[in-house]
Amino acid sequence: MGITTGLFIVIAFMGYGMYGRDVKGAFTLNLPTSSTLCKTIILFTGVEHFLRYFQKITPVVRALVEEVPQTWEHRNRYQIFISILAVLITIAPAVLYTHHDKLYVEIVTFGGAILGVLLAFLAPAACFLKINWSIGITRTQGTCAAIVLVTGVVGATMTTVKSIRDWKS
Repeated sequence: MGITTGLFIVIAFMGYGMYGRDVKGAFTLNLPTSSTLCKTIILFTGVEHFLRYFQKITPVVRALVEEVPQTWEHRNRYQIFISILAVLITIAPAVLYTHHDKLYVEIVTFGGAILGVLLAFLAPAACFLKINWSIGITRTQGTCAAIVLVTGVVGATMTTVKSIRDWKS
């Protein structure tokens, strides 16, 4: 956890050092589009996000399907329906707003700012505390988790404010 936090902080400072106040919310937005290497990086990042999408949505669909009673006759049909519905709900905003380039980029940046910090900082630290609270944690573990949580909240606030300012300008 500490190594990941340190890497995020180092990368943030490097990005700000390279681009200054013009830094964008996603690293691919900062890359020049004239270079073949940069275009390849942007392409592979998009493919990676597409593949990771299925990894992220599968547990949600499984959790919803588990709520369907085992006694229901056509349980598999409900699973397929829930899967299709989840994909449509999550992809619909991207499809609807692609013709508004600036709006789409800002929505993705805004969502990425909040969700990225939530998944990278807040969720792991909160899960650690939730799982280990009943069996007891040391003062050092509690302090480290608190530092990660505070850093995550501050980071989420800063990136969200930056996204909103970019959106208004």
